[in-house]
Amino acid sequence: MKITLPKPPAPENAPGYADTAVSAAKNIDKLSLDYSTESLETVEDILQRFHQEKVSVDKIGGALFAFGCYVGEVFIRNFGGKWKREEETEMEGFAGFFVVVELPNGVVCSPGGKVFNMVMDGEKGLAYFYYIITKEGGTKSA
Repeated sequence: MKITLPKPPAPENAPGYADTAVSAAKNIDKLSLDYSTESLETVEDILQRFHQEKVSVDKIGGALFAFGCYVGEVFIRNFGGKWKREEETEMEGFAGFFVVVELPNGVVCSPGGKVFNMVMDGEKGLAYFYYIITKEGGTKSA
C-alpha cells in the first residue's frame, strides 16, 4: 500500500495530521472530535462506516493516517507519552505505520495500525484498545 501525504510521516508532523482528522470529521460528517477518550467511539463509527462501504484503504490511506494520528494524540493528551519513529522502538518492522506512541508506562503502541485494521478487517474496540494499553501493567507493545 502506498500512502501519499503532504508532509513526511514523522513524529513532529503527527499532531498536525490529527488536526486534519478533526477538520475532516467536522467538514464532511458534521462530527466533533475533541481529543477526549469518549471521542474514540465517534472515530470507531467513522472507521466502521468505511469498512461497511468497502472503501479501499489505498484510496483513503492519507485520511486513515490522519485518523491514526488522532487516536495517538488521544493517548498522548489523556495519558501522556510521545510520538516516536517506528524504527526507534521495539515495534520496528512490526507496526507498519511509520510512527508509534510510547507511553509513560513503557507501552509502545501503533494507533495507526489499529485504525487501518479496523477499516480492512472490520475490527472494533477502539475505546477498549485505549483502556487495555493505558491500564497499569499493560503489555509492552500493542
